[in-house]
Amino acid sequence: MISIKKRDSTIFNIGQKKIIFLMLNREEISLPMLEEEPKKDRR
Repeated sequence: MISIKKRDSTIFNIGQKKIIFLMLNREEISLPMLEEEPKKDRR
């Protein structure tokens, strides 16, 4: 059971890293928009 949980956690971590990478790419694309409206991001 523990080994299966470890496998799931590693797969989940890899998925999280991919999601974070996509989010960072989105942030780079939407940087000008963030500069235009910084108040919305700093709630």
